[in-house]
Amino acid sequence: MLAKNTEAGADAPPLNARSAVGTRAEPPVAGSSSGAETLQDMLRYFRQAGVDIDATTHANDGRTAVCAAAADGNTAVVLALGEAGADLEKPDIDGSSPLLLACMEGHIVTVNSLLRLGALADTADDAGFTPLFVAAQEGHTNVVRSLIDSGGTNVDVPSGEGATPLAIASECGHADVVRLLAASGSKVDAPNGSGATPLYMACQAGDLPMIKLLIELGADPQCQRDTGATPFYIACEQGHLHVVDYLATLNVDFEAPMSDGSNPLYICSQNGHTDVADALLSRYGVGVDTPRDTGATPFLIACEEGHHEVARLLADHKADIDRPNNAGATPFYVACQNGHVAIVDLLVELQANITSPLANGATPILVACERNHTEVVHRLMELNVEPPMLPSGENSDDTDERNCDLGNVESTPADYLGQCRLDVQVEVEEAPVGDSATTEWKGVPQWLSGAIAAVTPAKTRVGSTSPRAWAGVWSAGDILSKVTGSGGLRSSSEGEDSFISSSGSEGDADSLEVV
Repeated sequence: MLAKNTEAGADAPPLNARSAVGTRAEPPVAGSSSGAETLQDMLRYFRQAGVDIDATTHANDGRTAVCAAAADGNTAVVLALGEAGADLEKPDIDGSSPLLLACMEGHIVTVNSLLRLGALADTADDAGFTPLFVAAQEGHTNVVRSLIDSGGTNVDVPSGEGATPLAIASECGHADVVRLLAASGSKVDAPNGSGATPLYMACQAGDLPMIKLLIELGADPQCQRDTGATPFYIACEQGHLHVVDYLATLNVDFEAPMSDGSNPLYICSQNGHTDVADALLSRYGVGVDTPRDTGATPFLIACEEGHHEVARLLADHKADIDRPNNAGATPFYVACQNGHVAIVDLLVELQANITSPLANGATPILVACERNHTEVVHRLMELNVEPPMLPSGENSDDTDERNCDLGNVESTPADYLGQCRLDVQVEVEEAPVGDSATTEWKGVPQWLSGAIAAVTPAKTRVGSTSPRAWAGVWSAGDILSKVTGSGGLRSSSEGEDSFISSSGSEGDADSLEVV
């Protein structure tokens, strides 16, 4: 006979239950050995009264009495219910059995009691999590040991998404659980659903102690996931220099690429990890210009992403600063495309080619206009780069003979207008006193003067209403559309695009399942 549980119901008033023949049960006699009904007696009375001890309600997450007791670690109630015939496998609304709930919370005494009562050790919930998986995830080493010792669990049974208990334990940093599972026969290199091994995940997280433990237990540092990425690659992508330096002592391949051809230097250049890129180049001797499948080099992707320090580092290591990708886009082109003024300035300093077009004829200044990067357009105009030219009509060949003679008015948009070869007569003359119009804009349509003012260094007189006041209203793309008269922003239906992207990140592998 079990003693009454003091944690649940100890102060509850005595319950009256009817016997099987309909008579009221006699209250306990004063001075009797029991003093009150035991849990087992009460459950027997409930059974006699027709009470379903396996009943559930949605208000309690669909948990039976034994589920609720197991989750709370109330071992006495669990034992009483089990001996009274309660269903030890009936789950809650998430498919969690009483044993799984007890394992998740680390209630070792309750877990052992359920196992002795015959609870199944490998019953998974709706997400595919087993009692062993959740115990490993939570770091309950003693619970993991009890489940293994019960002989009723498979140490490598995966979750619904393919992760093993060892994999989730390593991701959560539970070294003792990892050691125990490995000693019990768990595979150290078992991949998850996306092909990532426990070592790969530890390198992604930068967890050096776990990495060293997994290597000690026999993990393969060269093992690739389904994308071809290695643990060294993901460490470089995430910028974990301490992990990179440790893996380098294991003689891993410093240049092993992903399936898309991007290698560790490429990916750390894309993500702006200057210290990792420096280590790869200075200490480990990787090639500086190895391209990925798109033809993009580490230098080009650094310029595309705007990583100034990485770009300068690569240039210092003799990277080809003009090497284009397969579409013909140079580092200068992609810098203009993405509006990276600092990269534009760096490439000008390095004397890069600043006019080389794509195969479809798109130039750096054209893409800067299309992408509305007005500051880049300013820079290119200061460098006297020829403005973008798009077809403007049937007689576009005659435009050379219609250049504007705009005189020598200081800081006007005249030069830009002339280069665009617009059929606009701009008369330069002194404005009458009190005239609010600015002579440098005379003859220029108002919409055009405002557009040009947005991208030129034109100055205005104090108190004037020069169209320069429109600066900022027009974006560079609007200017291109207006100035060329042919719609500067190309529609996707034309089949040719001036936008180029070389990004090819491996990206974070999916984190393992967490309940």
